[in-house]
Amino acid sequence: MPIAYRCDPRQRLIIDVYDGDVSFEEWRDHIAGILDDPAWRATTKSLSDMSQARLAPLTDEQRSEMHALFATQLLRAAGRPMAIIGGGSPTTERAIERDAIARLGARLIVFTSLTTACIWLSVDEPPVAAMIAELRDALRSV
Repeated sequence: MPIAYRCDPRQRLIIDVYDGDVSFEEWRDHIAGILDDPAWRATTKSLSDMSQARLAPLTDEQRSEMHALFATQLLRAAGRPMAIIGGGSPTTERAIERDAIARLGARLIVFTSLTTACIWLSVDEPPVAAMIAELRDALRSV
C-alpha cells in the first residue's frame, strides 16, 4: 500500500504519508485502519503529506462511503485540526477539505508548506519532517 502512518504520542499527532498512485480502495482501507487503531484515539491532531501522491477525484458514491466510515468516529473527528500538505491531486485534496469541514466538523486546511502546517498545528517541525522522511523511505523500499 502506498500509504504509511505513525502516531506521535508526545505531540498527540498522527502523521500519514501518501506516495505515488493511491487508489480509492487503498485510501479507504488506510483510513479504516487508522480509525481502529487505539494509538489514533490518543491523538488530537493530524498531518497528511500528500505532496508526492496522485489520487483520482472522488465520486459522489466514494464520498458517501467515506462519510459513513468517518461517522463511526464522528466525535473524535469533530473540531480536530487536520493539515494536508498538498501535491499532485489539488482537486481531490480540496474536495477532502470541503467535505471534512462540511460533514465532519474537522478543522482541515490544505497547505503547500510543511513549516506552515506545523505552525498551524502547534507541533515541532524537525521531528515531524524526520518522521515523514522515514515513512516515505519505508514506502519506497518495499
